[in-house]
Amino acid sequence: MRLRRDRLHDERNNSISFKDLKYIFLSGIDKILENFNSDLRVLPIINYSAIKFFSKYLNKEMSLLEYGSGKSTKWYAEKVKTVVSVEDNNDWYLKVKNYLTKFKINNVKQVFAKNSEEYLKCYEKFNFKISDFNVIIIDGSYRNKCAEMIIEEENLKNTVIYLDDSDKCWSIDPNHVDKDPDSNALSAYASLLYHLHKRNFICSSLRNFAPTYFTIKEGTFFIHKDNKIALEIYKDIYF
Repeated sequence: MRLRRDRLHDERNNSISFKDLKYIFLSGIDKILENFNSDLRVLPIINYSAIKFFSKYLNKEMSLLEYGSGKSTKWYAEKVKTVVSVEDNNDWYLKVKNYLTKFKINNVKQVFAKNSEEYLKCYEKFNFKISDFNVIIIDGSYRNKCAEMIIEEENLKNTVIYLDDSDKCWSIDPNHVDKDPDSNALSAYASLLYHLHKRNFICSSLRNFAPTYFTIKEGTFFIHKDNKIALEIYKDIYF
């Protein structure tokens, strides 16, 4: 069961900062734009604080791995050199593919995965290694499996990992409840926190409204202590 105290708390009952209350108005504007014409809402459905981080951090020399596609795929692709994006819902995969074609986005390597193995290892289709990516977004199915695979890679010092919906305590996809506990976002959060903290990663969560959402969404960043640029950007946003 999904529980939260109110709109100003995430699903682990952490509250939003007072200075971020203004973002509810941006969320409302994005909702109006989407209702009028869905193409007018261009921001990914991650919280506005995470959007600010990626807007400042991403650049055209970077490669990004996205577990779970959407309008976010176009937004990331416009900011980086290459996006590998995987989806396991065929209808949604085709919808995103048409969306990218419509806007002539040609730096996305899109994958439709028929099972969890294809989903997790999607990047191998293009001869990438997990350590080749500057950013990994976990925002789709099999979140805990994604986390467990990522932590097996030793060379992640230059990789920023972002887990969306890290406040959720159940499977993101209700069809996976009890059938596939490896989709559980809280388990993914715990695995990443436990293993990466020991490897000098800083784990910190940002909470805010998100485009078209009038409740708080949490997203968690895992950034290595040697990644000074990412940490400075994060500190500017957090503080």
